[in-house]
Formats: sequence, C-alpha cells, structure tokens
Amino acid sequence: MSTQLQTHFLTERFDSLTFKENVERSMSQESSNGDCEYSIAEAEDKNEILDLARKYFNLDEPLNEYIGLTGPDGRCPDLEAYMIASLDEGTSVKATCDGKLVAFSMNGIVYSQDESEKSYVDNPKFQKILDFLNYNSLACDIFKRYPNADKAMSVKIVSVDPCMRGKGVATKLVEKTREIAKDLGCKLMFVECTSHFTALIMQRLGFEKIYSLDYADYKVDEEVVFKPKKPHSTYTVYTQEL
Repeated sequence: MSTQLQTHFLTERFDSLTFKENVERSMSQESSNGDCEYSIAEAEDKNEILDLARKYFNLDEPLNEYIGLTGPDGRCPDLEAYMIASLDEGTSVKATCDGKLVAFSMNGIVYSQDESEKSYVDNPKFQKILDFLNYNSLACDIFKRYPNADKAMSVKIVSVDPCMRGKGVATKLVEKTREIAKDLGCKLMFVECTSHFTALIMQRLGFEKIYSLDYADYKVDEEVVFKPKKPHSTYTVYTQEL
C-alpha cells in the first residue's frame, strides 16, 4: 500500500492523453510471459480488478487480515475506492491468462511538490491503516532522500491469484511498471511493503530498502495497533532509481 502516496492514491489525477501518448510506445503490444499476457489496466477492467481483490488481497493482506477489515465477501468500499483511484492514469498493469484477469499492480505517479495530507474515510478500521501509512510517509520522506527526483512511480498494490503464484507474475508486473515509469520520465520508483513476501520480491529485483518500521513499534495511546501473523513483522519501503 501507499503513503505520501496515500493522499495521492485517493486524489491524484493526470492528463490521460499524455499518458496514452507516452505509454503506447512501450506497451502498444501485449507481451507474454508463459501463459500470461501483460498490458495496461484500463477503466473497463475495474470490476474484474475489484472481484480479484475481494477474493484475495482484501482478505489476505497482513494489515487487512489482522484488523478484520472486510467480511467473508471481501468487500470494503473505502479500500476499494483507495485501490482504483489511480486507474484512470494509465499507469497500472494487469496480467491475463486465457482472457481472465489473474493479477494486477495498481500504480501511480507521485510528485515532489505534493503535500502529504491526512485522509479521512468512513470505515474506522481502514482509517487506522491510512493513519499508519501517513505516519510512515512523513517519517520516510521519499523526496528528501532523492532531491533530484521531481516525480516517482509508486507501486501501490500488487495482487496475484494463488493459482499463478510462484510463476514470476508479480516480478513481471513490476518490470512492466518500470517500463512505464521510464517512458513517463520518472527518475525513481518505490514500493511500500506491508507484506514480508512483497519485500522479498523487491530485494530480488534489486530494489534498495531505505526505510523500515517494526509493527511492534507503531503505537497509538501506548498500544500496538497492528500484530499481523508471522513472518509479517515489519513495514518497509524499497526504491530503485531509473
């Protein structure tokens, strides 16, 4: 999930024509990886993305699972609004197999001049997650660490159908996101990892860990807020200069 980004994930917008003109160069043809094809996620993919998220990410993401964010149906309107807010930008990537959506990476551009503001939602459980993300956004301060970057590509949410895990799908999604970021002039790419397994993928792809916070050290009113299952013990931020 995303932080300084968190505000951007809920509110950011970008000129869709500019994205279309630039991104067509690198992804005008879908590229294959085994049985999967990878392409830009578009507005028409919204329902499929949400259906896949409700089955897996919404239920299984460590923080979501710990606080019981959703019911058995995996629905949470505030989370889903957060998830698809950047879909119209043309920066997110989907993987399909035999015409069926099996994975996605929700991405978005973050600008150095944008201010991180606290967001408010109706769901008190999701508000706890947003507060946590905002806390880490301020503590990490991405653009202070990279003063020469005026914008960065944020990988916000990656979700893969369990039947496709272990086949390099998440890796390919990140690689495609990197292509888009370069075409759009981003000098930096970053990923906020609430999951231990996502952090391992970033390490394998050569990303550098620049920030971490143990969940046990994040407290509100002297109480630890999140106690996810092992091995998910730490929130991390990974970056890669482009």
